[in-house]
Amino acid sequence: MHIAHEDHLLATESALGYSQVLATTTGKSLKGCSIVAGLRNLRDREGYFLADAVGEGRWLLIESGLSFATPSESAYHRRFMRELFGLQIGLHVASQDLKDLYVTYEWPVCCMVRHFGGATPIEADGNDVIARAGGMPIAVRKKIGRGGIVYIGTPLGPLLPSGDREAIELARALTEASY
Repeated sequence: MHIAHEDHLLATESALGYSQVLATTTGKSLKGCSIVAGLRNLRDREGYFLADAVGEGRWLLIESGLSFATPSESAYHRRFMRELFGLQIGLHVASQDLKDLYVTYEWPVCCMVRHFGGATPIEADGNDVIARAGGMPIAVRKKIGRGGIVYIGTPLGPLLPSGDREAIELARALTEASY
């Protein structure tokens, strides 16, 4: 398991949360998976590297950092996710504009986790959707090549150090899942 993050406070905090969860897993963590925490400004070279890794069999867990992105970072991120992974990422919805305070996850465990910083909707086939906030799809699991991607449209990692039980259960299940 590899955890990467961008150089901003949210991503660093998020990566720390995932690291803490991984330190307490049962040892079944998926070795062919990488976590990209708080992503909001993927650069071309890094993006193509990740896309190649997915095509060769790696799974990526990408946690959106668009809650704290500039409009230009957001536009670039959405375009790049569409080009690299075929994901249609919508415009970020602020916390106060969401109908519900919780994200309902259907995979890899059924649970409700409070959202952090709003949510970024994703257009997806019903079979790919793994979570919704206010009825809006915000997380997907999509097979690509020999690997795939799990994209979460709201930060999960910053909730982990606070001891949020449902968030920890979800993060642990995501790292131990058989993709």
